[in-house]
Amino acid sequence: MRTRETSCGGLGAIPFTKIENLRRGGIWLRPEGEPLGIVVYVVVDDIEATLRRVVEFGGRVVSTKAPLAGGYGAFFTDPSGNLLGLFEDR
Repeated sequence: MRTRETSCGGLGAIPFTKIENLRRGGIWLRPEGEPLGIVVYVVVDDIEATLRRVVEFGGRVVSTKAPLAGGYGAFFTDPSGNLLGLFEDR
């Protein structure tokens, strides 16, 4: 497994990459004031379309599509308030 330090929305980030170049995780600094915890990311083909579905099913968009560690990311909460992330390859 290889790692490299990068920036993710201005936050320090270290994504983990397997030798086969498959991204499977990372460590990011959380913005000050946000609760600590694990954020599960789901890899999708189209972040914008997925966020539309999130809203249709009662979720709330926290942040729209933005560059994120070799691809694009976005965040949303489900109807119970759990924070989840989306990832789209470039």
